[in-house]
Amino acid sequence: MDARATGLVGVLREGMDREALMFSDLVGELDRLGASFKAKDWTGSLVVAQGLDGMARRIERVEAERAAAVADLATALGMAPGTPLSALVGRLEPSERQPLEDSGRRLRTAVFRLKTATGRLRYSAETLSGTLGRVLEGIFPGRRGRMYDPQGRPAVPTGASLVDHSL
Repeated sequence: MDARATGLVGVLREGMDREALMFSDLVGELDRLGASFKAKDWTGSLVVAQGLDGMARRIERVEAERAAAVADLATALGMAPGTPLSALVGRLEPSERQPLEDSGRRLRTAVFRLKTATGRLRYSAETLSGTLGRVLEGIFPGRRGRMYDPQGRPAVPTGASLVDHSL
């Protein structure tokens, strides 16, 4: 393998490690956002959410750089630019393959942790939304389209209903 390919392997490893670190930082921010939901700190939630947008854009740039490094490595190894990384790894020397596989494993682990964190955040947001919706329905039942029977229980209309708004 030539020096160019060896350099590209180093660039690729650094990009994968940097991306894994950025995903780990993103997990921390998502956990902060979830904690602010639980504490009902809406201002804090907004600040964290605004920071997430910038983090996502930086991650997109690093991802694009990593994809370009994979394409360049494929070209350097005499393969088509669209060749997947898993096929390229088999063409590397064992001394270069192992560190690259380790970086890939760290990146996959970071992605898995990110999926878990987003699932937790989604659950928190859905739970909070459902709770607030039920509270608002209890406070303002007429504004949510709910109807109640004479005993005060939610009723389902069985046919057309006529509502006199002047009452």
